[in-house]
Amino acid sequence: MDRIILTGAINFHYFAGFGGGRKIQSVCMTSLETIRSNHKLSVSGKNGSFHEKVAPGILDGNPVHEDMMEITRFREPDFLLNVVLDDDGKLLKCFAGNYKSAHEAGCKYICESRMISIKHPVDLVIAGCGGYPFDVNFIQSHKTMDFSCRVLKEGGSVILIAACSEGIGNPNFLQWFEQNPDYKSFRESVAINYQLNGHTALATFVKSKKFNLKMFTKLSGNDLHTMNINKIDDINKTVKDSTANLSSDGKIIAIPNGHAILPVCSIPQ
Repeated sequence: MDRIILTGAINFHYFAGFGGGRKIQSVCMTSLETIRSNHKLSVSGKNGSFHEKVAPGILDGNPVHEDMMEITRFREPDFLLNVVLDDDGKLLKCFAGNYKSAHEAGCKYICESRMISIKHPVDLVIAGCGGYPFDVNFIQSHKTMDFSCRVLKEGGSVILIAACSEGIGNPNFLQWFEQNPDYKSFRESVAINYQLNGHTALATFVKSKKFNLKMFTKLSGNDLHTMNINKIDDINKTVKDSTANLSSDGKIIAIPNGHAILPVCSIPQ
């Protein structure tokens, strides 16, 4: 191997902080066991809960990111070329140079341009993933769901528009829900018997207990029911009914390109 040149796009990532940079080498050029060990760090908090620094937009102290950096340092890349794309998938910004500093510059740009601050948690979020490939399956669509729930009041609702034309994204994903009826058993099962996407299953389970999750999708009603998510058949009626049921001071936000936008509350609930 003469040279390593990292390429890719920078975006928010719900447990690695950001995509791009070191992620391409630490995931795409390593063994399945290395990837599994890295992703398991997302649930390295107390008693198998999510680590407090495992979140979109966070690098410092994020164990998943720090492990990716350690993996990458075994054979440091010679150059990095990362891009930021607009809503139409066209080139918006380019960051090149040292794999660490150029990536961090891109992450800073993403935060400044795509982290949207709102004052208070809201009652309803209506979000689309931004189309294919960001809603290719449930596991990819979950990223938009995760971002949306970060500004939602407990007991609030998310209406997620996601085709999921290729299904769930992991043939074993629903087994986590079928075998673990409560948070304690779910958390312990993921911590002890971790498999890829186990942390995503746990994250979905936690959301389903705190919020009212609804999806307009090609996924079957049975699969959604297994995850405690309600299937929407008529998006217009669901939006109309959901808004009508809010109090007079109820708050709503709509995010048409949810995979790329990170809403944050300046005054958390």
